[in-house]
Order: sequence, then C-alpha cells, then structure tokens
Amino acid sequence: KTPRPQNSFLLFRKDFAARHRSLHKGKKISSKEISTLAAERWNEQPPSVRLFFRQLELKALDKHKELFPNYRYQPNK
Repeated sequence: KTPRPQNSFLLFRKDFAARHRSLHKGKKISSKEISTLAAERWNEQPPSVRLFFRQLELKALDKHKELFPNYRYQPNK
C-alpha cells in the first residue's frame, strides 16, 4: 500500500523524536509520549519554524509525487 505524503507536523514529530531520543539515551519512552510532547512543542513554535517545516512538507510532497505519480488518497469506508 502506498504511504501518504508526510505533512509538516509529522516531519516535525520525526525530527523531535530523533532529538529527544538522542538526548535521553537509555530511557524508554513510548511513541504516545513522544507524540504528546511533540504536539505541545509544535504549538509553542514561532512562525519561522512552522514555515521551515511547511517548506520541507512541500519538498516531501514533490518527492512523493515523483515516487508515486499515480497516487490518489482513497480512505477506507
């Protein structure tokens, strides 16, 4: 199944998780906790950071279109 393109928050969360895990090596943290922390931090970010991740989202979308040219979102009903 073709994956959906990542949006700006998902890209931020992926970056946040990598940074958080590298700072807290050896400490187990669930994906749910990471998502909660990332959401809190996302809401605190200045517009410049959000714009940066929006630009990454657009680049990721271009790459996704290149890899999957016939992709069309079709949710399960």
